[in-house]
Amino acid sequence: MPEETRPHLCGATLVCPECGEEVRKLPPTDMAPGYARPDYSHHDGSTLCPVLGYQTGGYLGGRKPAEPVAFLQVTVLTRT
Repeated sequence: MPEETRPHLCGATLVCPECGEEVRKLPPTDMAPGYARPDYSHHDGSTLCPVLGYQTGGYLGGRKPAEPVAFLQVTVLTRT
């Protein structure tokens, strides 16, 4: 199998952009009922770190949980 197609080399890790902790694809356990529950949480079940949200028109929409970002190690991108 060519190195580019090996799944363990191509997989990115999802992290919280604010604290850098890996996230899991499970809703948080600490959100109040009635709010739209995000799909991701920290490994301890807490909501991802808060960020300021923007709404159409450029004004602040209040605090909301961050969206996870993909983290790909540099060693995956380089050949040895």
